[in-house]
Amino acid sequence: RKFCINAAAACIKIHYWEQGLEACTLVLEEQEQEGRTSTSTFTAMEENVMMQRRKALFRAGVCARGMGELDIAKEFLTRLLLNESNNGNEEEEVLLYEKTKRDV
Repeated sequence: RKFCINAAAACIKIHYWEQGLEACTLVLEEQEQEGRTSTSTFTAMEENVMMQRRKALFRAGVCARGMGELDIAKEFLTRLLLNESNNGNEEEEVLLYEKTKRDV
């Protein structure tokens, strides 16, 4: 899981959007299969899993936006903003999404 998150970050740096999105999707699918999608009370290990989920949602949104898939990017970023606690970068990415959408 952590490898996929790091791979997605590397893909974003070099604009390999599709590969980055695929890495994020692997993390999100694995967590959904394990049933770890809600934000109730957590142990330290579960908190780490949720942090990886937040990163995967954010990076998936960045990759989708990079591919020009703005509606998909919005879905990932909206899921992040509505369901997860954020650290500030997510709101900036939503603003970038809105600007990109206007420019298209």
